[in-house]
Amino acid sequence: MSHTTDTSFIHRDLTVGRTHLSDRHMAAIVHANIRQILVDAMSDHIGHALVVAGGAFHFRTLIAKELGGYFNGNRMHVDSLADAMFRFLERQWPQVMFRHYGNRTITAKAFLDAVNEISPPSEREIEEGWELEIAGDERAMRQLYDGSARVRKGSDLGVKRVRG
Repeated sequence: MSHTTDTSFIHRDLTVGRTHLSDRHMAAIVHANIRQILVDAMSDHIGHALVVAGGAFHFRTLIAKELGGYFNGNRMHVDSLADAMFRFLERQWPQVMFRHYGNRTITAKAFLDAVNEISPPSEREIEEGWELEIAGDERAMRQLYDGSARVRKGSDLGVKRVRG
C-alpha cells in the first residue's frame, strides 16, 4: 500500500522564490512521511528487526536526519516523535513474529542472527558461473582455441595467444 502526498496546496511565490504551506498542510506532509516510514518498517521483517535491534538511540538519529527539517532544528520534538515511533515498532515486534512464525519470544537480534542474507556474488563467482557453448567446426576449434571442448566455463576460454 503506497501513500502519495497531495502537493496541490503548495503555492509558489515567483517573486520571492519561497513555498508557503499552512500548518495543516505541513502536518499532513509530516504525517504522510511518518506513516510511510512505519509501513516500510512493518512490511519488511529484516528492516523491522534492524530497527528494533539497533535500539532507540540509533533510530532517533535516523529519524532526525529524515524528518528533522520539518521541525526547524528543534531536536526535542524530533526525539519525542522518534521515541514514540520506536516504541510502536518495538511493541509490534512480538505480534509480527507470532503472526508469521508462531513464536512471540524471538528477539530481533536472534532473528537477525538466524537470517542468512544472500550477499551479491563476487567478481570471481560471476566469472566462474557462466558457460559458453561453441558452435564451430572442429578444424576452426583447433586453429583458434586450445583444445576442442564444445563447452567452456568461467574464465577458461582457451583462446590461443599469438606470440610475436
